[in-house]
Amino acid sequence: MADELQLSPHELEILSKFADDELSALLKIGEVVGTTDLVVEDMRSDIQIDDRMFDLHIFDDDFCTEGHVACVVYECDPCKDEHGMDNWTTNKDKCYHLWERKIELMPEKKSKNKYTDDQISEAVTIVVDNWDIETLVQFAYDKMHSYYREVADLDTLDDLMKMSSYYKGE
Repeated sequence: MADELQLSPHELEILSKFADDELSALLKIGEVVGTTDLVVEDMRSDIQIDDRMFDLHIFDDDFCTEGHVACVVYECDPCKDEHGMDNWTTNKDKCYHLWERKIELMPEKKSKNKYTDDQISEAVTIVVDNWDIETLVQFAYDKMHSYYREVADLDTLDDLMKMSSYYKGE
């Protein structure tokens, strides 16, 4: 078992908010995808606070209560990557257990006829293959708009705006 990582109140506040945002984004993706099979094997996110880099892990495994996820924070040590560039590596000697939480996802959508995934995939392929170009384009517009409005982070949204020349650099 790793020793407890020492965090300042400032770092703890930022890490807690960051972890909450990461979990919210993960749950939002689960709702958009429409699944309760959202298994967080080991979601990792890095965040730098002042001169310290942290590796945040959100996961569910045998150590968590059924239906719960946990969040653990590790500090990262500076290192050089394979190209000699400055980088970070996770130091698992010490960690901070931020929280364990019960997660609620939307009820799983089940087909009344209980078709297999392969049958559904084949049916979708046949139907989409028969769509005209206008229907395909409208479907792409609708799905992209929904993704960028509901799921995408600010950097991804900025990339979209740059590609579309609506970007107003700040």
